[in-house]
Amino acid sequence: MPLTPEHLQSVDSFDSLARLFHDELKWPVEKWARLPKADKFYELKKEEIPGVVSLNAIQRIEDQEWGLFEVDFGPNQIRRTDLRRILNAVATKARATHDKPTWPHDQIIFICRSDVDGWRFVYFTGEEWSKSRIRKFGWKDAHRARTPLSRNLPALHWDNRNLWAEAWNVDAITLQFFDEYREVFQEVEKSVVG
Repeated sequence: MPLTPEHLQSVDSFDSLARLFHDELKWPVEKWARLPKADKFYELKKEEIPGVVSLNAIQRIEDQEWGLFEVDFGPNQIRRTDLRRILNAVATKARATHDKPTWPHDQIIFICRSDVDGWRFVYFTGEEWSKSRIRKFGWKDAHRARTPLSRNLPALHWDNRNLWAEAWNVDAITLQFFDEYREVFQEVEKSVVG
C-alpha cells in the first residue's frame, strides 16, 4: 500500500517514525535501539553543534551496514554546519582520530527533526567526505510531501537497503517528474486537439 499524507501526519516523534518504517517500509524492528547522547560518545562539544538538542545513534538493525543517526534540532532550524561537524566525527577517514565506530560518509543517514523545518532525511554524497555534497528530503506539511511519499521514502524499504542512496538520487526524481509531466501534457494536448 502506498504511503499517504495521513501516514506522515502520524509521525510526531522518532518512535512513531520507527513504527511507520516498520509497518510500511518493512524494517524488522518497531522500536529502534539507540545509543543516546552520541554527541558525548563522539566527543562533540555543544558549541560545535549549537543547534542540536539531542543526537542519538540508532544501533545496528540486523545486517544493515549504514550509520543511522537521530538529530533533534528542537526549536532550531536544521543547520548544515552542525550536520557536517557530526559527519566529521562519525565518517571513516584515512587517518582515524578515535577508535569509535565509523562509516563511509556515503553510508550515513541523518534523520532530523525540527519544530521549524519539520522532518529531513540528510545524506552526504561525493568521492570524499571532506568534499561531499548534502542531499536531503523531507516534509513539514504532510499534504505537500508528494515526492517524499511517492519516491524518497519508498526507496528506504528494508529489502532495498543496498540501494538506499537512490532515495536521494536527484536525476532519477527529475526524470520521473518530466516523464509524468510529458504524459499529462500529451493527455491535455489530445483533449484540446481532439
